[in-house]
Amino acid sequence: MYLKPFCLILLIAFPLAIFAQSNYHAGYILKNNGDTVKGYINYRDWQQSPILVDFKVEKTGNQVQQLDAKAIKGFGISGAETYMSYTGPVSMDKTSFPDLPDGFDTTQTVASIFLKRLATGEHLTLFKHRDDIKTRFFIAETAAEPAELRYQT
Repeated sequence: MYLKPFCLILLIAFPLAIFAQSNYHAGYILKNNGDTVKGYINYRDWQQSPILVDFKVEKTGNQVQQLDAKAIKGFGISGAETYMSYTGPVSMDKTSFPDLPDGFDTTQTVASIFLKRLATGEHLTLFKHRDDIKTRFFIAETAAEPAELRYQT
């Protein structure tokens, strides 16, 4: 008699418990003053660039800091990915059908975001940022601020 509601509750609660699990990996944050703090980052194998990063100094500790791109210069997950903070102009034009604009769209906003480092060479570094609107690529010369690469016809 009570078995059906109980099974239904289990079927709903079990996936929620799995989804809510944390996945802390060794990593670091780079503070705005240049200091590096080693600790653990809740790594989510992000499909889109993270907006907030969960960081704690001790893996078993309960003190979790949620950090955004304004709070730190960047962060890295050991053996996986490196992100840097960027504050500046970000294009807002759509690049996928059926949302393509009729004309050339130069809409921009100033935002603080995390850029994923894709490649570093002797003189240049390539970054990527992905959100609900589109994937953007940024390039930076050594010791210079990144600039977004824009598609123009």
